[in-house]
Amino acid sequence: SNTVHFSKQENNILQTEFRFHPGELILNNTLWKIQDSQIRLTGSRIEVQNFAISSDTKDQLLTIEGVYSPKEENENLDIHLKNIDLEYIFSSLAIDALQFSGAATGDIIASSIKGQPYAEVNLNVHDFGFNQTTLGDLKLFSDLDTETLKVNMKGNITNENNKLTNIDGFINPINSELSINFDAEEVNVAFLNKYVST
Repeated sequence: SNTVHFSKQENNILQTEFRFHPGELILNNTLWKIQDSQIRLTGSRIEVQNFAISSDTKDQLLTIEGVYSPKEENENLDIHLKNIDLEYIFSSLAIDALQFSGAATGDIIASSIKGQPYAEVNLNVHDFGFNQTTLGDLKLFSDLDTETLKVNMKGNITNENNKLTNIDGFINPINSELSINFDAEEVNVAFLNKYVST
């Protein structure tokens, strides 16, 4: 059985520790296997040890290891995805504003800069879709520019006709600034229907 333990630290901060034992979990009609792992929440600090959850449905795997803390910029939370069904994730979490789909494989490193969260991403998403429109295969890479403190993003989407859409931009986690440029040879604009329908 899984356990949750609550305690107060000497600085009066609540610590919550989740201990997962190997077993199975049904979430939104999908069977997932979870391995022996531990998650500890202490204030805004998240520490994850050996978390792994997998499903034979679409050969999905998610692993998380490490520490995230807004106060410890040298700590990283390493997230690995294999064939993760984005539509399933967003619908399970009831995130209606963003309707992504596709099978995501790759790595995400979550950390902080000046107390703000950011992520370095290296992802491939097969049959990437947005707003119920399949756009193609997405390759996305991001990294932190230590001089400007901006997260630079580069990537491309290759559609079914082998046409490219290049993605180039940045996110500034310090002041919540976002700039993304798309240079497309051919793109299905049906993803915009959500915003222009009356």
